Amino acid sequence: MPYINIRTVPAFESKDIHQIAKDITESLSSILSKPVDTIMMDIQHADALFMGGVELNNGAFVEISVFGKASQSAKEEANNFLCKYLEEKLNISAKHIYITYFDKSEWGYKGQFISR
Repeated sequence: MPYINIRTVPAFESKDIHQIAKDITESLSSILSKPVDTIMMDIQHADALFMGGVELNNGAFVEISVFGKASQSAKEEANNFLCKYLEEKLNISAKHIYITYFDKSEWGYKGQFISR
């Protein structure tokens, strides 16, 4: 049950957002070994992103929360995929992408609380 939150500058084109969500969902489903229908994603345009106090023209911040524990190799593969994908789709250099990972032992899903 991963939750992926992506904030970018510049914004994804609205005409492309559904395909981008599908691409990322399918790839991360495979990489993280999670069912595709349990992945929730939020894609937002950031009003501004700053690095070193300087506003970025192109940048991204991605948060990935996973119920259970994702392996180190899965996190590395997800990191590589997202950096490559964001560079191809939005021309964002990997040096302007931060990705954080959160392994969660507690999660609410389908009205139920799950704990490991």
